[in-house]
Amino acid sequence: MEPLYFNANDGYLEGIVRGYKSAILNSTQYLNLTQCETLDDLKLQLSATDYGNFLANEPSPISTSTINEKATQKLVAEFKYVQSNAVEPLSKFMEYLTYAYMIDNVILLITGTLHERDTNELLERCHPLGVFDSMPALCVATNVKELYETVMVETPLAPYFEKCSANDIDELNIEIIRNTLYKAYLEDFYGYCKDLGGVTAEIMCGILEFEADRRTINITINSFGTELSRYDRAKLFPSFGKLYPDGQAKLERADDVEQVKSSVEVWAEYRPFFDTTLTSFGGTETSEAKTLDDHFFEYEVHLNKLSFQQQFHYAIFYAFLKLKEQEVRNIVWIAEYIQDSPEAKNERQPLVSEITKKFVPNFVMNSIESSTKDPAKIYVSKLKGKVILLDNPLKTSEEKKKRIKLQKKKKVKVMSAKEKKETKIYEIPEECHKYDLFIPLNELWLQYMEELYGNSSPAIFAQKLLKADFHGALFTVSKSRCASYIGITGINIQETENMFKLITKDNKLKSIPKGHSVFTFQLKDYMFTLYGEQLRFRSATRATKKFKNKPNIDL
Repeated sequence: MEPLYFNANDGYLEGIVRGYKSAILNSTQYLNLTQCETLDDLKLQLSATDYGNFLANEPSPISTSTINEKATQKLVAEFKYVQSNAVEPLSKFMEYLTYAYMIDNVILLITGTLHERDTNELLERCHPLGVFDSMPALCVATNVKELYETVMVETPLAPYFEKCSANDIDELNIEIIRNTLYKAYLEDFYGYCKDLGGVTAEIMCGILEFEADRRTINITINSFGTELSRYDRAKLFPSFGKLYPDGQAKLERADDVEQVKSSVEVWAEYRPFFDTTLTSFGGTETSEAKTLDDHFFEYEVHLNKLSFQQQFHYAIFYAFLKLKEQEVRNIVWIAEYIQDSPEAKNERQPLVSEITKKFVPNFVMNSIESSTKDPAKIYVSKLKGKVILLDNPLKTSEEKKKRIKLQKKKKVKVMSAKEKKETKIYEIPEECHKYDLFIPLNELWLQYMEELYGNSSPAIFAQKLLKADFHGALFTVSKSRCASYIGITGINIQETENMFKLITKDNKLKSIPKGHSVFTFQLKDYMFTLYGEQLRFRSATRATKKFKNKPNIDL
């Protein structure tokens, strides 16, 4: 009977979340993102995914912070929709998911205030899922007691703050407060999931036990070289998890990373984390080497993906949130990689693996007939370390060589597409994004249109419009598949094969795709309509192209 009752209240929301999960980027889409050379390319690739036109209103060039902000907003909107439709006990479960963000926001504000950062700037950096009304008042607190009595007493975090000691706020105490709050939060959430019982308790307890173990290991490693004593360190360990209590007792006595490794490798789930990490954990520094955090993230994703294999439980709501967060981190990492200089990219390029190094000589030696000579000797004497042309070019006469050489000299060097991108030859500087600068261009275009119109009728003029130049035209987007484009008015300052770039009166550069958009402009007493789908050519190509009559395509 449990599935029947579950579907009555939560079945719809479970279906919604499973739909959200199916839209998470797959390996093919990630491969396409990694091939992008600019952030505009990344924006175009993301528009073909579930993210759609979430960056459509952002002027070029876009930044990684903008991508992070907009992707997070999409995640928050999806979470808020599910939360607003949830009823008990799911609504309480989803409240627990927001407590972690509240703790992060509180620590961010306290740390920023300690370093005399601007309050408004700090509030903008807070995660939207952890915002509460009395957050700005956190900036005036000087100790934990004052923080609790004036601010936190009316928030859901109040029970967790009661366990914090009333010390003055400084760098070390902030970290102690953070870990004390997380310990209390995880223990409370763990108890709530156990009380729910069923499949939810089975899956969520496993995920939260891993989270508790991860925090235990990180607290131990990060405490080395600080004033934190072993006893104080142990008080920050959550009182559950696979490492509780035997593993935590060993970690309490650990003095270096090697002792952490020997304490944790008893558990089969965590042993691979320390076998293949970087040299700080005794691993080898190869292209396959991963940090401890990388292993934690991978194992967390693995557990979250497994939760979708069962039905009628709340763990998928937690899993979706964590998987989506990891996806946002991946997109931002790719965007930062694209923005890096070529030197930085080369530093991060993976080294040639040992398998690849061994493959080439083995392949060559196996291809040589062993009956003639020793293949290994032939490879070492004639092939190793030499550049070999694999094709067989035809011999050419001396006259033909001279003729080809002269032709190469006469050729005018043309910039490649890559060189044009690197020199940003087609990019309009941000300081030129001013509407007033292009008003003279619009007036010049109107004169050009009036001369083109002459004494002809509107029907004949419509044929001329197909080959006209639209740089300087004052366009209005009257129809578009993307609702956010409709109503945008601006002067066209650049036209590409698939795009009009309009500068609006509020000095913003908008890139409007021609496809699935309809543009209008006024000349004399007539209003002319242009179907962007039929103008998807470069302006120079369009001037010489012969057009055929086509029906108007519905958007």
